[in-house]
Parts: sequence; C-alpha cells; structure tokens
Amino acid sequence: MFSEMILEIANKNHNSLLSQNMLEIMNLAYNNQEESPLAQMRYIRGAFETKEYHKLLHKILYKNKVNTNTKLLKAIAENCIPKRNHIGVRSIITYNFDDLIEKCLKKYKIATNVIDSELGSTSPDKLSIFHVHGYMPSKIENYDDNNELVFSEENYHRIYRDVYCWSNIVQLNYLRETTGLFIGCSLTDPNLRRLLDIAIRNNERPRHYAFLKRNMLSNNDINQKAIDEFNKIDLSLKEKYYASLGLNIIWINEYDEIPQILNTFLE
Repeated sequence: MFSEMILEIANKNHNSLLSQNMLEIMNLAYNNQEESPLAQMRYIRGAFETKEYHKLLHKILYKNKVNTNTKLLKAIAENCIPKRNHIGVRSIITYNFDDLIEKCLKKYKIATNVIDSELGSTSPDKLSIFHVHGYMPSKIENYDDNNELVFSEENYHRIYRDVYCWSNIVQLNYLRETTGLFIGCSLTDPNLRRLLDIAIRNNERPRHYAFLKRNMLSNNDINQKAIDEFNKIDLSLKEKYYASLGLNIIWINEYDEIPQILNTFLE
C-alpha cells in the first residue's frame, strides 16, 4: 500500500524524477514509517479518495493467484462439514477481508452466508461467515463502497466508541455463549483483547482455544540450563496471562502443525 501510495502521488504530479528514484524513495519512506501499523495505515489512507483506496486495496489483495488448495484451508473446511447431530462448527468469525474461506467451502459444497454489516442475518441451513472487519470479495463489482473496512486507526477508534456496533455485538455473543478456536490470529488486536476481557465471567475457566507459535529464547553466550529454566517460566506465565483473557493456548513449533491438529478433530 505504501509503495502504491508513493507511485500514485508521482503519477498525479507527473514527476518523472520521483519515478526514476523510486527505490531510494521507498527506502527513505520505510525508515520514516509510523511505529504503529494502525497509524501507518491512517497515514496511507489519507492519500486516497474512498473509491480509489478500495480499488487499490483490492488490486493488492488479489494481485497474485488465489490459492484455496492449502492444507490449512482444507482442514478448516472439513471441520465445517455439517454433522447429522448438529454438533460442530456453528459459525466462522474472520478478521480477513478476502473470500478465500468462502471459495474453499464452496469446493466442499458447504452453503455459506456472508455477513459483513448490521443488515446481514443468519440462515439455519447455511454456515454464517461474519467478516467483522469488512469484506472485499474477489469480484470487485460485488463490493459495496459504503461498507467500511476496519484497517486503520480511525476505524478502530470508531468501533471503540460505538458500544452497539454490530461487529462488537456478534463477537461478544459468540465469546460468551460458545467455545471458539482462534486460528492464524496473533491476539494483539486491541479491540479483540478488549472484547475477550469483557466476555470472560468472574472465576470462569478459559473456554476458548488459540494456536500460538512458541517463541523460545536462545543465546549461545548464556548457560543452556538457565535458558531452559527461563523458557519454562516464560511459558507458564504466558499461559496464565492468556487464561486471564479466557484462552487456552495450543502451542506449536511450526505453522504447518495446525492442519495436522485440526485433522485429529475429525477422527
């Protein structure tokens, strides 16, 4: 987005010198970026009108061939296949804008119902997919410019202020009433953490689960026994910390372990 912003300004100003020195300019821009990604996105967003901003974001999101044939997407889809006794995945809440999960579920003939605004409604015979940060399908003609994407600082400020924001209500309802599994989520999203804090009841045991990669410290200059002891203490404290947010952590060493674990749920 940053590169495209600089190019867009160069083209608008017919500045050939800017275009010729793009690599150097991008290096300068990279070293001058905002500390917060949310603030950085607000900075970039200010350079565009809404329609061109969405068009550019769509171009970047889908510029490479979309691959729905990954082990992870397939494992998620197989876990979403409806069960006869109605026990299984009730809904999917995603913070992604893209339609990869919808495309993958379609391959498995799973009927889906995309909800990306307060106007959407659930359907008993379809799997609801809540795009709580907005939805930008691969077919740009299906995108509604009036549906705002939660991608920059001012968007987060808006959902903080709006107690009755539909996306907050959806997330709170599911966090309070169901058991959730967080996949590919860093758990650093400030609004999600706020909602997790609100949702957990006093003295309630953690009801949700999340995949997180172990970040084990290593240092050749420090005694290995000391490092092992530190890692053990750190892991224990992290589990306690996430438990206070209502989360049980499923630790992994590599991300390709996730589909393997998901496949065990089918056994």
